[in-house]
Amino acid sequence: MDLQAIRSQVDRCYRERRTDQAEQILNAAYHQAREEGDEPARIAVCNEMEGLYRLMGQKQRCLAAAQEALDCLRACGMEDTVPYATTLLNYATACVQFGQAEEGLEHYAAVERIFRTAIPANDYRFASLYNNVGQAYMSLGRPSEAARGLEQSLEILKTMQGREMEIAISHTNAAFASLAAAELERAERHIRQAEAAFDAIGYRGVNYDALLAAKGQLLCRQGDDRAAAACYAALLESTERTYGRNQTWRNTVRNLAVIWRRAGDEEKAAYYAALLDDAD
Repeated sequence: MDLQAIRSQVDRCYRERRTDQAEQILNAAYHQAREEGDEPARIAVCNEMEGLYRLMGQKQRCLAAAQEALDCLRACGMEDTVPYATTLLNYATACVQFGQAEEGLEHYAAVERIFRTAIPANDYRFASLYNNVGQAYMSLGRPSEAARGLEQSLEILKTMQGREMEIAISHTNAAFASLAAAELERAERHIRQAEAAFDAIGYRGVNYDALLAAKGQLLCRQGDDRAAAACYAALLESTERTYGRNQTWRNTVRNLAVIWRRAGDEEKAAYYAALLDDAD
């Protein structure tokens, strides 16, 4: 079975937003692997199916595909190997996405134990693991632990070349976690470093918009309403240009109305309140 060709076909379906066709391709490959008794191919296809069903939000199929891959790996005597840990990491990430974050964290701990015996401490896979751990803690409302996980990921990313975008995004995520934990100095440090990383690559896209939202929130918490309003105004313009007047746009307009009212500028507060009314 030509797994690389199958992956290329599935990737093309993703780009063209044809998940139904991607599912057909993977189902055909799965049945072929089972008929031929090709367990390595079956494991690979199950991993691809796990990713597809996670994207589609189909919990039971997603977890079943990942579990089947894990069962096959165990049957092949590959438990406690890197391929097993990688599949378990995917399973854990699916658990977190589908509201089972505590279970996901247990699996992440098992992944870390295997990785520590099999790959270097500065391997990118550790960065991915710690990032996922951070996201799991955020979903559980434990932002201080989330920030620590994200910072562990950053320590590894910073040793690598060509990871500037991931570094900037991770700093932004760590800033949000720090804000949720009311650790404003920590949040400010991450925001400064995210800005520097985005500036280094000259990036001003949707990921930078998330940084604007974090910075606006920080400035509000610090009492600098006018600087916060400038951040939110930039976010508003970018959001409308990219996505139109979506929910993020509405939330940003609402924030601007509140900020200007608090700053004592009733004219601007009224302007944004009216803008929101018009959009409704």
